Amino acid sequence: IGEETNFYDLLVKRSASIGWTVRKAFESCETYEDVIKYLSTTDTITPIYYIVSGVNPGEGAVLEMNRDGVYKRYNLDVDNGKWYVIVTNYDLDLEDPEWDYRRVPAEKHLNETGRDNISLQTLYDNVLSQPPNLRNWTIQTCTF
Repeated sequence: IGEETNFYDLLVKRSASIGWTVRKAFESCETYEDVIKYLSTTDTITPIYYIVSGVNPGEGAVLEMNRDGVYKRYNLDVDNGKWYVIVTNYDLDLEDPEWDYRRVPAEKHLNETGRDNISLQTLYDNVLSQPPNLRNWTIQTCTF
């Protein structure tokens, strides 16, 4: 699936580009659930992972999107111990390839740090700066 498919989806199917989809969500949605609904129901020209957070406790989700809608949705569920969702470059229901094995080590580092000890600094120091999450070819790592 390449540029020809993206072009076809944009012109014939009237699918949206990712940039315009996100911009429209920012401009027109007033709540976390509005954003989730809009992103979940807008066909796009390419698959994407949307990472969405709200302003209230528990408002956080990862939407794994294919061109025609939601493939999977993963929500935070702090009351049941799910206080984070790790996203690398691979769908969460698939194992990371052995040459890019980062999700499980990141989960291990997060669990070792613990929810009560997490901050931007501990996230950077204990997870993002630790191998294999930090690689020789990592260009930039930041928290904000």
